[in-house]
Amino acid sequence: MRFVYPAIVLSVFALSMCLLVMNTVFVSPKEEAFAFLENLKHNELSRAVKRFGGNVCRCPAKGGWGSYLIYVSAQEPNLAFTVGKSFSVGEPKIHKVNHPKKKAVTVFWETPEDTVVDVPIKFEKNDRPFFLPLKMAYGYKMTEEELIAFSKDPDHEAYKGFYLRLRPSIEKNAILPPKGAISEEAELEFQAILKDKSRLLKKDRDALELERRQNEQAAQELREMFGDEAADYVEPKDAGPVVKADGTEMSKEEIEKLLPRLDNCLVRLHVVRKGQLRDWTIFHFAVIANIMDMPDGTQLKLKHSQAPGYTMDEVRPQLKEEQGE
Repeated sequence: MRFVYPAIVLSVFALSMCLLVMNTVFVSPKEEAFAFLENLKHNELSRAVKRFGGNVCRCPAKGGWGSYLIYVSAQEPNLAFTVGKSFSVGEPKIHKVNHPKKKAVTVFWETPEDTVVDVPIKFEKNDRPFFLPLKMAYGYKMTEEELIAFSKDPDHEAYKGFYLRLRPSIEKNAILPPKGAISEEAELEFQAILKDKSRLLKKDRDALELERRQNEQAAQELREMFGDEAADYVEPKDAGPVVKADGTEMSKEEIEKLLPRLDNCLVRLHVVRKGQLRDWTIFHFAVIANIMDMPDGTQLKLKHSQAPGYTMDEVRPQLKEEQGE
C-alpha cells in the first residue's frame, strides 16, 4: 500500500509531461494558423469559430467570434472574402511576442504564449475577390464616371470598409454565407447578429451598460472612418447599380471588367495560448500587403488599406507594420 500513492503521483506526473510534450512538439502556431485558413477555404465556419480565443479577459466583437467571418455582421476586420475560396498559402514568418512579466507563474507549463504568424496567401484566378467602390459595396447607385475613376485609383481611402468591400462576386446575395458553410445552430447565431441587434433577452444593468459603451465605441469608429457620412455606411449590402450617361444600367460583365481583384496578400494572425497544456487560439488578425490585379493588366500594392494609425495593439512594441513598405 505504501507504494500505491507514490505510483499514482508518478503516473499523474508522467501523464502531464506526456501532454506537455505532445502540445509543445506536435502542435505549433503555424499549424494552428494553417488549420484556421483551411477551415475558411472549405466553408467550415463552425470549426473556424472554435479556433478563436485569447490569452486575456477580453470579449470578442459584438455578435461573437463568428461576426469576423460573415459580411452581414458589418464587423471589421473580417475574413468573409476568404470563405469557400481557392487560395494557396506560402511559407509563413513567425514572430514570438514577449510581454513584460506581471507576476510569477506557479508552474512553467502555465506560462501564456503569444505569437504572430504572417501567412502569405494567393488566390486562384477565378476566385480572386473583387474590390468594390465604397458606394457600391453599401448598395448605393454610382455613375459610370465614378466607377472609371475608382478603377484607376482604388487605393484612395481604401481603408474605408476595406474588408467588407472585398466580395466573391457582385451578384445578389453574394454577402450571405455559402450554403452548408455552418451548422444549423451556428446559422441561428449568425442570423441573430443581423436581426436581433437589440438582443431582446433580459439583461442585468452591467450587461446593458457594457452594450451601451460598445455601441458608442462602434459609432465613434464609424465617424472616424467615414466622417459625417457615417450613418450611410453602417451595413454592407448587395452591390449597388452603376448608371451610364444615357441613364441605362451597366451590365454585370461591364462592371466586373472595371473592378480590381485581390491577387495576393499577407494574413497576419495573432495566435496565443494560456499555457503549454492549452490549445493555440486565434486572437486577432489583419490582412495587409494587399496586391491588386488592375483592370489594365498591371498590379498595384495598396498603401492605404488600413486605417491611418493602424496597429495591432498587442504586438505593437515588437512588430513594425508592413503596410506601405
